[in-house]
Amino acid sequence: GVASQADVPVYLSAPGTVIPNASVTVTSRVDGQLEKVYFTEGQKVQAGQLLAQIDDRTYQATLAQYQGALAQNQALLTSARLTLARYRKLFAEDSLSRQDLETQEATTGQYAGAVKEDQAQIDSAKVNIGYARITAPISGRVGLRLIDPGNMVQSSSTTGIVTITQMQPAAVTFSVPQSNIPTLIKALHHGEALPATAFDQNNTTVLAQGEVRFISNSIDTSTGSIEMKATFANQDEALYANQFVNLRLQTSLLKNATVVPVQAVQLSSDGSFVFV
Repeated sequence: GVASQADVPVYLSAPGTVIPNASVTVTSRVDGQLEKVYFTEGQKVQAGQLLAQIDDRTYQATLAQYQGALAQNQALLTSARLTLARYRKLFAEDSLSRQDLETQEATTGQYAGAVKEDQAQIDSAKVNIGYARITAPISGRVGLRLIDPGNMVQSSSTTGIVTITQMQPAAVTFSVPQSNIPTLIKALHHGEALPATAFDQNNTTVLAQGEVRFISNSIDTSTGSIEMKATFANQDEALYANQFVNLRLQTSLLKNATVVPVQAVQLSSDGSFVFV
């Protein structure tokens, strides 16, 4: 065969695990009966999309109660202010004692405080009513429903209603021997990205093309390796959460290297050689 010159990429291979860009278990922040579910299992949802409705009649009644208290205290505050204005006029004419004036000032302040408290209670009740509408915190794909409508849900529950995983983009975590660190940080610590390819479990089919930008800040002393993360756009959703893949990372490019056909390479006890 004929020897020639070409740019040769240097690869590093390692097993890896696919992880979501984000994974959130959607739980209720208020107690109540799960009234309706607005998603189908496996569906793609957008951040802010309505997923479920908790029966909020109790919270609506509490809101009405505080609104009534606010109206009552606002009327009392208005009356107290009018009386205070009259008392100040009488005090200026020396027709009222300072004690009576100060008492009325205190009463007016008391009602002003009650109005503020009622307003805060109203705001709190509105927040609870908002929490009864359960929306998607992130965009992604929902899993299997974890609770059926009609059941009671508690804000203290960690089970949740459904889990949303965001797989676009997706990531693959993998580890490489620490001997590769000098080569890797030369690129990664200067903001460069290294091309990465994810292969299936059999290491035959290309699942996705991506890049590596992240390297851990410490070595795992038990294995002598360092963890890295590759990111993939995953537009076709070929990568699945917790999937095992084989990752091939391009660490460098040998410029104008001498290359020969594979058939020309011979093996001996001293290693590979070619006849010139």
